[in-house]
Amino acid sequence: MTEPLRSLQSVVEAAQGVSANPLRLACAAAADRALLRAVRAAKDLGLADPLLIGDRAEITGIAESDGISLDGMNWLDAPDADAACRSAVALCRSGHAGALMKGAAPTSTVLKAVLDPLHGLRTDKILSHIAVFEPPGFGRLLLVADAGVNVAPDLAARLQIIQNSVEVARSLGLHRPRIALLAASETISDAMPATRDAAELAVMVRKSMGDAVAVNGPMSLDIAVSSAVASNKGVDDDVAGRADLLIAPTIEVGNVLYKAMTCLTSSAVASLVLGAAVPLVIPSRTDSEASKLFSIALAALFSNACRPT
Repeated sequence: MTEPLRSLQSVVEAAQGVSANPLRLACAAAADRALLRAVRAAKDLGLADPLLIGDRAEITGIAESDGISLDGMNWLDAPDADAACRSAVALCRSGHAGALMKGAAPTSTVLKAVLDPLHGLRTDKILSHIAVFEPPGFGRLLLVADAGVNVAPDLAARLQIIQNSVEVARSLGLHRPRIALLAASETISDAMPATRDAAELAVMVRKSMGDAVAVNGPMSLDIAVSSAVASNKGVDDDVAGRADLLIAPTIEVGNVLYKAMTCLTSSAVASLVLGAAVPLVIPSRTDSEASKLFSIALAALFSNACRPT
């Protein structure tokens, strides 16, 4: 991939083209309408080979009532959400599946199985959430982390969140991603600890990742994404007005930004939880069928990029 992907549809197309083998997707507690529609579309597009885990009668009943074909789907019976999540994790752990997707199960149940110290999918990496947005009229993709997992990460944890997120950025063709460390102001102030933290984190990122990324912070959102605002405020560097990846200081900032993008701008979005042995598709209950499909495509593309050559 020579040019960065600029739309979520291009993510779907890239995922179709990178591997001859569809992603084996373990769908935990698959009795979920939106999940079934998304995995049907993903299978038809050649993105994924879904394995539906859960109560077969319940899954079949939902599919029949909604007119969703289950032709060609694989099955694994599980009596409840906890068993379904443990089975999905076991399939990923054994290499029989390359990603896990949450259906009608609480996120806490999925993460409990993933983080099980003996039978889970833990690695030496922190778990973190990445969202890939396609803002209307923006002309390119915009990544945001962390909007869903880490509540108040310290600087070391935020460095790991950045490292996770950069791997996704590179799978999208952003070979030297521009990273903005968000705060309310670009001016360092004792009254706003997030500004001090961002300045210190920027130094840590440069030391850890060198020229592989461009990073700046603290940086306000408008300066990060608008070249006109950056110019008006006299900020001129590699990141200002051209940020690819926005790093939130806390989950509140990330989550508000995520929901503002989806609710107020109707931005299309794909999201993953990173840092486990396989990518985790853990959609919000309000995510659309299209967002779930985009997330599956992102998981497929990311998995292929991380596959040993």
